[in-house]
Amino acid sequence: MSKSTETRESVLLFHQSADLYGSSRTLLQLCQGLVSRGWRCGVVLPRAGPLADKLHELGVALFLDGSVLPRRAVQRDRSKPVIEVSLTHDGGR
Repeated sequence: MSKSTETRESVLLFHQSADLYGSSRTLLQLCQGLVSRGWRCGVVLPRAGPLADKLHELGVALFLDGSVLPRRAVQRDRSKPVIEVSLTHDGGR
């Protein structure tokens, strides 16, 4: 099978901001690492911005949708070391 027809791993990530601070820089580094290993990456952002520009330069598929915002869910059982992430729809606000 040629490299162009091989199935590549894909991931779609959601992020709450399009700036280039803390968690946005971490997301950018994650995408750089995945792309360098041959993964196809897509990122949903609330709007265009500096992060979107950098992701575009990497060849990451961008989906701009201000109505989808990732938010941390409240962790009720503190004995579990997992942080759940839920998606909420803010009605386009």
